[in-house]
Amino acid sequence: MLLDDTQIQFTGRWAYHLNSIIPNQFHSFHATNHSGDFVQLNFTGSAIQVFGLTGPGNGNYSVELDGVKSSFSGETDTTQQNLLFSQQNLNPSQQHQIIMTNEIEGRLLTVDLVNITDSTTTGSVSTGSSLSTGRIIAISIVAAICALILAGSLLYLLLRRRRRRPNRDSMTEVAYARRTYPIVLPSERDINGEEERFPWMPDGNVTLGQMMARDDDSAQPYDPYMQRRDAAQLPGVAKPIPLARSPTDDDVVEIVPRTREELDSLRPRVTPITPP
Repeated sequence: MLLDDTQIQFTGRWAYHLNSIIPNQFHSFHATNHSGDFVQLNFTGSAIQVFGLTGPGNGNYSVELDGVKSSFSGETDTTQQNLLFSQQNLNPSQQHQIIMTNEIEGRLLTVDLVNITDSTTTGSVSTGSSLSTGRIIAISIVAAICALILAGSLLYLLLRRRRRRPNRDSMTEVAYARRTYPIVLPSERDINGEEERFPWMPDGNVTLGQMMARDDDSAQPYDPYMQRRDAAQLPGVAKPIPLARSPTDDDVVEIVPRTREELDSLRPRVTPITPP
């Protein structure tokens, strides 16, 4: 990296010359003939070179690099562009400071340009930038893949749930439609000492005669198709009371009180059967 004299800090009574006076001179230059005038530069790099003019009017000057001071002479037979100072093998990761001072009053010190070798530093910075960009790209790709996987999983679960929902609803309807389990009541003795059972009658259209009909030995099981069959064809079943006529007072007195008393006595001991 080349630094012209206009990019360097000069302290003292330096004179700025815009036009070059010799071949191979790098544009303008700074010159001083006052003792104690100096030029200072802070930089980062692995090497540094300072170029300037030497000639019959130049004198001694000192260079201090990172606190280490050295002395040089700029006097030559002819005025020419020369290397005033050079240092290699610097630590590129550290910042360095160079101070060049004119030591003799009335003698010239001329500074033209500074060349800093910072390829190592530039390379490391460039590598860091590329790594950062690469990491950003990698993170973006991984995030996109994760987002796609998550979206696919959610879509799969949603479709699977929609497919299962109709089957569950139909099974639930069938289960509710078929879940009619009889309640088995414990055996009881009637007034005559006969054992009798009371089947569960879920159909509200069963006649009173069908509900109370039973033979002398055991209760007849409930037949859901009893309404479609002739009650006279069923063994041990009394003929139902026709719906065309209203029950008589005798029927009500004989059936209703007896049924309520028996059901009230048996209701606390009703135990539902767990479906198979």
